Amino acid sequence: MLHQSLSRRPRFPIAFAAVATLSLAAIAGCGSDASQPTPAAKPRPLATATVRAPGDFVSKTLPYELALPAGWTVDPVSQGSGSDADELVSAHTTERLVVGHGYPKPGETVVDRVKVNRKEETASGCTSDSKQDRPIEVGGEHGILWSYSCAPDDQQLIPARDTYSLSAQTIYRRAGHRRVGYRFTVVVALANKRQAKPLLDRLLTGLTFLNKSAATGD
Repeated sequence: MLHQSLSRRPRFPIAFAAVATLSLAAIAGCGSDASQPTPAAKPRPLATATVRAPGDFVSKTLPYELALPAGWTVDPVSQGSGSDADELVSAHTTERLVVGHGYPKPGETVVDRVKVNRKEETASGCTSDSKQDRPIEVGGEHGILWSYSCAPDDQQLIPARDTYSLSAQTIYRRAGHRRVGYRFTVVVALANKRQAKPLLDRLLTGLTFLNKSAATGD
């Protein structure tokens, strides 16, 4: 989720109330042109200010739009030329949605892409249990819901990496375009993991894949 091939382990900080830091690694899409997973974003600090979204966020990269909850904003850094993911944050920056993407190879399924992305996350020291995976509808498309937890890791110099990530992953192709793997990932503090599912459900309720769009990423 989140893009070209996943050949690197990007990490970037996020603020949780008082300037805590966390790592979102490879929040990538369901597939890529390569056999490796696809990264969600390059390392960078959380923007000190966000751009207010007018109720709806329309991606300039991919054909989808989201109806945002009150108070949610677009992280402007994610809209820059160096970003490969759309990112949105809650009013107090305590929750974040990262929308990553990738390009599945012929024959690859959502199940295949989840396996690749899970391997990427667990290789970085996070934990994930495939037995907890569940089917989910993502913008009217079949998808898979899966999660991973990242505990503090002094060896990686991310002592505040204490987060829970819940991903809804699918593949969508609009007429006349190539298939794109999408990964919608909500990231919250590990202590607040119970908030992740209701929040993701709410955000997905406002998701629409667009057949007509000026987006050029697919």
